[in-house]
Amino acid sequence: MLLLVLTALTPLFIYLILRVAWDLIVYGNVVAVFGAGLNFVLFLEFLIFVYLGYFVVKVLRK
Repeated sequence: MLLLVLTALTPLFIYLILRVAWDLIVYGNVVAVFGAGLNFVLFLEFLIFVYLGYFVVKVLRK
């Protein structure tokens, strides 16, 4: 189960790490406003969790 959760959260972790690195390189500090990119990643996370949740429920019912 931990592996499934980490797999699902990987896009969010990658986005946050790259965003912090970009802000430090371009602006010299971390900007608090994330914008549309974070909204897209959160939507992607939601879809991944729905997909994984469907199959977890399907397996547990058998």
